[in-house]
Amino acid sequence: MLESEIVAARRAYAASLGVTLSGAISNADEPVHIRHAVSNSNHNPNASNRINLGRARAYKKRREEGDYFFIDT
Repeated sequence: MLESEIVAARRAYAASLGVTLSGAISNADEPVHIRHAVSNSNHNPNASNRINLGRARAYKKRREEGDYFFIDT
């Protein structure tokens, strides 16, 4: 998904649950939470505060139309 699609999907999902997003992370215009998870996953040996993604591997790829995030399981 494109970064902008992730933000729109996150906001739509929260609204469907009746949840209000607020704050610098949860309502950011960029998917800060996913960037953090990608750079700090348990598969990154250099991560200082590892996030356990189990066997899933999250990564980011830059393309002409923008940045994409992927999860392999």
